[in-house]
Amino acid sequence: MLCAWTGSLTGRKQGFRMCAQKEKGAIEMTGELIKEVKHIQQCLVNKDMEGEEWEEKMEIIHKLEDVVTYLKDAMGRGIEF
Repeated sequence: MLCAWTGSLTGRKQGFRMCAQKEKGAIEMTGELIKEVKHIQQCLVNKDMEGEEWEEKMEIIHKLEDVVTYLKDAMGRGIEF
């Protein structure tokens, strides 16, 4: 999350505190989202499927893993959602 302020030094200090609070909230929300995606993956893994359905399930599981990887990368870079 990119934060920048112009104005007085006091205003900047307050602005940076607000930015840090927003960033912490975004990280917590992203962490919760990662947990939810992992839960969905586990539910799919536990579901018995055969043939074409199994192949589709595995494709979905791999795509969800890509989502988790993206979210983890975004948390490390401070990307805002």
